[in-house]
Amino acid sequence: MTSPESEGFGEPLVEVTDLEVHFPIKRGVLFDRTIGHVHAVDGVSLTILRGETYGLVGESGCGKTTFGRGLLRLVEPTGGKALFEGSDLRELKGEALRKARRRMQMVFQDPLSSLDPRQNVESTLSEGLKAHGLWGSDGHRTLTEILDAVGLPSSALRRYPHEFSGGQRQRIGIARALVLKPDLIVADEPVSALDVSVQAQVLNLLEDLQLQYGLTYLLIAHDLAVVRHSADRVGVMYLGGLVEEATSEALYEEPLHPYTRTLLSAVPVPDPLVEDDRQRILLAGDLPSPANPPSGCRFHTRCPWRQETRCDTERPVLREITPGHRVSCHYAEDIRDGKIQPHEVRPELVEASEALGAASVQTVTAEIAGTLPPGH
Repeated sequence: MTSPESEGFGEPLVEVTDLEVHFPIKRGVLFDRTIGHVHAVDGVSLTILRGETYGLVGESGCGKTTFGRGLLRLVEPTGGKALFEGSDLRELKGEALRKARRRMQMVFQDPLSSLDPRQNVESTLSEGLKAHGLWGSDGHRTLTEILDAVGLPSSALRRYPHEFSGGQRQRIGIARALVLKPDLIVADEPVSALDVSVQAQVLNLLEDLQLQYGLTYLLIAHDLAVVRHSADRVGVMYLGGLVEEATSEALYEEPLHPYTRTLLSAVPVPDPLVEDDRQRILLAGDLPSPANPPSGCRFHTRCPWRQETRCDTERPVLREITPGHRVSCHYAEDIRDGKIQPHEVRPELVEASEALGAASVQTVTAEIAGTLPPGH
């Protein structure tokens, strides 16, 4: 593994350009036919530097998890590029892809369902080493060292997932990702299923492991407090697209996109005087369907700063407002400078197209929630 002092630290490790993951919506009695697509990830471009923690945030259904899975090709992207140290992951096949995956691992959201209940910890951790031909005479010592790194005793090797607490199971999931000595770890909501006290322990563990091994993280979360604590840079997603990107400090001090402002206004402040005086921004309506996204700016149906015509018809590009701070909004500078004032937003009823129908809308929801494989 690399260390912060190693050559290349701080240089681009992952470069994603216009990545798309579209799931087909099918219907038919005898033969399935495609009647639409779910635009789960729709043109996301970002760069992750070696050794940093990149936080990806947004509300449920915005495409965060699908982006992480598409990056690792756990689901197949339908467009764009994903470069890992200059190699396009979308073009890799067979043995080349298998070798690349050794350097990219994932920590899943649910620590129980991500572990095989019929395998003990030793079998779970050694499986990846054996699959990549790395299991040798010192294999047992390697597993013991990895368990010690995540704060578990060597006696845990003989036990099964149901014998551990939630926090301990997540540590096993981290150990499974760590045992192959990866460069990149995609951590998908790694603490959302844990108690608050255990969340802090796991987050601190991830930070310690990053310093020890020079790891690079893509941290996917909906909890803005978690991201603020852990991430160096933050990207905000809405309805399949990236709407703002900045350093953690800059994003929380001066959010420029209306959606980011809305998210941060909902974060509680542990000071009753500040909490009583600050302004809350409430969004009208529900998140539009990714199978039938709005035209123009995806956020315009709920935006308090919406301007007619341009917001409705022209999709804004992600552009740099200040050094390192990118925003996808036509009027970001005017909103920042107070030239445009917020107004009341009335909820809009966005109906699914006739081709989709109610049954397909249910299928879309199930696919986004991960309860059905794409196309079912």
